Amino acid sequence: MVMELGVRVLDAVVAIILARYLSPVGFGIFSFAISFAWLFGLLPGFGMGAMTTRNVARDPNLMSKYVSNGLVVKSFLALVTMGLIAGASQLLGHSVERLWLILIAGLLMIFDTNIRFGLSFFQAVQQMRTLSIVNLCVRSGWIFGSLGVIAFSGGIVELLLVRMITS
Repeated sequence: MVMELGVRVLDAVVAIILARYLSPVGFGIFSFAISFAWLFGLLPGFGMGAMTTRNVARDPNLMSKYVSNGLVVKSFLALVTMGLIAGASQLLGHSVERLWLILIAGLLMIFDTNIRFGLSFFQAVQQMRTLSIVNLCVRSGWIFGSLGVIAFSGGIVELLLVRMITS
């Protein structure tokens, strides 16, 4: 519960900072790219984290099987997802600049689903403290990374890349 509260507070702080830094137009483009990419988030996530948590909690000996199979399936789904994102963006007539922002946001979304998949193993073996620490560190890294981008007058691409790196 403390982790969830901390994550939500940190996310709110970053949103406020970025909204002020990027201005309404820049923040709108940033939010659009992330929202558009997340429309496709179901595919690379595919409920694997929940399935892993449940099955590995029941039988910890299955962990190596779920790690190896999960990585193969998630890699394939990531490629398919990026293709779908690019195709949908092309169909909707997005500019080349917007397409690149959306693709970077798509990579961020895939990184995020992979992190959640990895953290599901900690959850399965009841390492909730580790899960909480990782989530809070990722969000804290996002705040400090965003402030670094702002300090060096970076833009949306740099913010998306910093978010990916901190993840």
